[in-house]
Amino acid sequence: MKRLAAALAVLLLAACAPVANGPGPGAPGDPTFSATLERTACFGTCPIYRVTITADGKVVFEGIRFVAAVGRREGQADPAKLAALIALVDSSRFMSLKPQYRAQVTDLPSQVVTITRNGRIHRVEDYAGRAVGMPEDVARLEALIDEAAKDGPWVGDRELFTGAPR
Repeated sequence: MKRLAAALAVLLLAACAPVANGPGPGAPGDPTFSATLERTACFGTCPIYRVTITADGKVVFEGIRFVAAVGRREGQADPAKLAALIALVDSSRFMSLKPQYRAQVTDLPSQVVTITRNGRIHRVEDYAGRAVGMPEDVARLEALIDEAAKDGPWVGDRELFTGAPR
């Protein structure tokens, strides 16, 4: 009987202990990590949506207009895609980039990337940014966030989701 009571006590203590593995597969040691991509309106039918990926791989998609799924959807990012996203955030020195890369043109959508890393938040707006010296890594981050989000159930017509031709 004493052995049973001791075994139960150990199980109860183990069940209440904090998990030692950290925040999730993609951001060990950084539970604050998140990456958000917002695509804004243009004068036409550009997809308008926001997608956020957090340290634990949770994906929240908010379709606004001209997307396959309007409204809020949730899913899970592939851990390898999340790890690649975090690695690119770090290698690109995203947190030290200028907050805006805006060309003097009209009728284009903006892409806004907001990264939270180690509690710091940095936002970069891309409005035809490559034309004014935006680092290529910002466009790669935009694509990686989209790619990680495509694993969700809301994808539908990928042309409507990403605005990219098939």
